[in-house]
Amino acid sequence: VKAELNRIFNKKCAYCEIDYGGASMDVEHFRPKGAVVEIDLSTQEPHSPPMVHAPGYYWLASEWTNLLPSCQHCNRPTTHTFEGVVDRTSGKSNFFPIAPGSKRRLGPRSQCQQLERPLLLDPTVDQPGDHLEFGDKGTIRPKQTSTGPSLKGQLSIRIYGLQRDDLVRRRETQESLLRLQIATIRRELVRLQKDNNDAAARQALVDSMNAIQTHFLAADKPFLAMVRQILKQELSWAV
Repeated sequence: VKAELNRIFNKKCAYCEIDYGGASMDVEHFRPKGAVVEIDLSTQEPHSPPMVHAPGYYWLASEWTNLLPSCQHCNRPTTHTFEGVVDRTSGKSNFFPIAPGSKRRLGPRSQCQQLERPLLLDPTVDQPGDHLEFGDKGTIRPKQTSTGPSLKGQLSIRIYGLQRDDLVRRRETQESLLRLQIATIRRELVRLQKDNNDAAARQALVDSMNAIQTHFLAADKPFLAMVRQILKQELSWAV
């Protein structure tokens, strides 16, 4: 199972898109199999005292569509630093919030399957760009909708820990390298506008476009959602 998940997800965490770099991965159950810990949607924190429903989605314990590869930081409760000053615990663990008014599935024959509306991003179903957007320097935030920030985006960032400092730094590095290639493309396009026969400019343009495809858009590269957003904003004609 691990080998197949690694093949499908190119050895990247399904949640944060970080490559494992040789570290171990967890086989994550999107719908928790043992128990479900409730989240207070108003504070986006676990209830105190905890509200736990047991058992969880036990009938999905070996269901292929419920399994995802996850780095341990996104999956296991871990204390991280956020914004340089706040130490907070994040991690998917047994959290699985659903939208107000929707019905939680309580068994394999539950009639609520179509009524259950998860409030966490499932990367095999959801489009991250519908709920998340990336800011400068590797930051991430919930996407603004007609009714305010996406609640699914907010809870996914909070529970998966997508704004933890070490992850932001890695996204910032990838963003900086990508923007260097974008700057080269713009510079060479200006040169070609002045002289369409400038062979050096044309070759530099081709090299930068190939570099983006190879080093940023290949399936095994990290942070594809961020890369695609930046390219759509900066080079919409090229994507």
